[in-house]
Amino acid sequence: MKNLLLVFTFFVSVAIQGQQIPNGDFENWVQESYGEEPANWGEYGLQLYNSIFPGLLDSTIVKSLDAYSGNYAMEIRSKTLTSFGSTDTVIPYVMLNLKNAETDSAYMLIDSNLQSLSGYIKQDLASLDSNFTAINILLYYEGNLTGVGGLEFDSNITNYTFFDIPILNFGTPGDSIELFITAGNTSNPLPGNIMKLDGLSLNYMGNSTAGGPKTYVPDNNFEAYLENNGMGDGIANNDSVSTNNINSITTLNIDGSNISDLTGIEDFIALQGLDCSYNSLATLDLSNNINLIYIEAYDNQISSFDATYNTSLQVLDLEDNLLTCLNLINGNNTILTELWTQGNSDLSCIQVDDSTYSNSNWLNNSDFYLDSNHYFSVNCSNCSSTAGGPKTYVPDNNFEAYLETRGMGDGIANNDSVSTNNINSITTLGIFGRNISELTGIEDFIALQELDCSNNLLTTLDLSNNINLIYIEAYDNQISSFDATYNTSLQLLDLEDNLLTCLNLINENNTILTELWTQGNSNLSCVQVDDSTYSNSNWLNNSDFYLDTNHYFSVNCNYSSNCFDGPANIIENNSSQLSVFPNPTNNVINIKLDNYTGAINLQLYDLTGKLIKSASEKTLDLEVCSKGIYLLKIAYGDRAHEVKVIKE
Repeated sequence: MKNLLLVFTFFVSVAIQGQQIPNGDFENWVQESYGEEPANWGEYGLQLYNSIFPGLLDSTIVKSLDAYSGNYAMEIRSKTLTSFGSTDTVIPYVMLNLKNAETDSAYMLIDSNLQSLSGYIKQDLASLDSNFTAINILLYYEGNLTGVGGLEFDSNITNYTFFDIPILNFGTPGDSIELFITAGNTSNPLPGNIMKLDGLSLNYMGNSTAGGPKTYVPDNNFEAYLENNGMGDGIANNDSVSTNNINSITTLNIDGSNISDLTGIEDFIALQGLDCSYNSLATLDLSNNINLIYIEAYDNQISSFDATYNTSLQVLDLEDNLLTCLNLINGNNTILTELWTQGNSDLSCIQVDDSTYSNSNWLNNSDFYLDSNHYFSVNCSNCSSTAGGPKTYVPDNNFEAYLETRGMGDGIANNDSVSTNNINSITTLGIFGRNISELTGIEDFIALQELDCSNNLLTTLDLSNNINLIYIEAYDNQISSFDATYNTSLQLLDLEDNLLTCLNLINENNTILTELWTQGNSNLSCVQVDDSTYSNSNWLNNSDFYLDTNHYFSVNCNYSSNCFDGPANIIENNSSQLSVFPNPTNNVINIKLDNYTGAINLQLYDLTGKLIKSASEKTLDLEVCSKGIYLLKIAYGDRAHEVKVIKE
């Protein structure tokens, strides 16, 4: 099979100070004789390929409606084509390469203080075996190579994720640039890769947004306010601001700014005071702003508000809205000193921690302004405690469908999420034979005591966040390893008929385990336990323990460092070894990279795909993070890795 490179060349007519990539957001597209392409992007050899394979452009470079911001993104696909008896894999090869009249190609002129290239990526790889997409950057000064940057993306990225590729200068800072994007490994070409890019941007030294993540802000008036008050990214009307410019803001006053959508407010994680009154808001979700002390949102069109996660709330003004539901249950109503709900004629019941307390302390209180028909209850029929609450990421369609049909979803089919508040109190979950291939989302079933996920297509099973589990049945899957370190209440475990090679039962409480099935795992021999003498005495020849004849117990099975997909992570490549420690952690995560001294970029995400923190050093402070599992993305040199991190 031969490999074709489809080349696109970038045209730019002028170079300006702080040169940006024209149409880097891929909003403008033009129709050519051979198909539609992004404006400002030229072609090189494309007509020849299309004369052989009609419609080639439409099948490899696509105007995608699935954009991070705006209307469009550029979607790049690798594809197998057959013509004249020959089968070819086309790997799209996108090339930023300025042309002019003097030469076939020349470089795009830039400022000499370029620091990085950033943007957003989303992709679905045909295989994770020796397969990746990549972005590479070459910097030149007067025609001589003076700097490089690059990043490989070797995993599926379900939600748009910010990337930032630092430039490593080894000479005079460059004055021109070449950019190459490949939608596959040209040494191992595979069809079926889908790579989506949006919001490409060049970041320069001295620009506070350089190298930092962005926050999506679709409301033009909200973005304009932030830009005009030093909280933007320096680019007007691009639907984004610099996250680092807003995540330490403690007070925000945007009253009377004609704002209809506050998307982006979730990244104001330090916010203590908010005034968004006199706007056109229909919804107000402040579930991520857990430090809020006072909220003024009067004179809007808000229909519901949920203060579940606003546990520091002392002042709340929602007068003159369209409220039908108001949930104030947050376990800390006693610190609320002022409340305005008057002017909401469709609101009657207000949900509170303790109706007796609210009746005694809030009624006839001159700092509490209520309509005459408003009353307090711990359970209002017109108000769900999940309104405006957090979501849990559930990418497996069959798992999500099961939860939706059992009242554990968010009411929206096939959106890869469910309501966290609908699952975090569930104690029993039976998903036997549901054709489920991954259980991402199970980590938020924090009250779970019994799980049956048998007869599915699971290859991994991470239950480290489900510390209350008593019974686990997961037979008839394809699970290769299981770690019960954090399942200290475990009494029954059935993992028969899987593909186990590693099984760690060390949890300092093996004496309460009364039933164990490991038979039907021919590649498993050593089972790691608290005390091998105890296990040999109590589990062998026990009718409730079903083991293969070659299975034995040890306190140290000498498993390989990558045996488990759980907390311990050591990743090796040809040039360096990456270690993440301590993991689990109570506070700080450290990154160790042997044989590497260059720039590093860390991004911490929760399991909904939301960016929590970022850093450009080898330590990351998790003090502000709540207990749970997070995804740490580590980019260095031309490498990128993802590591699961547990905060205790």
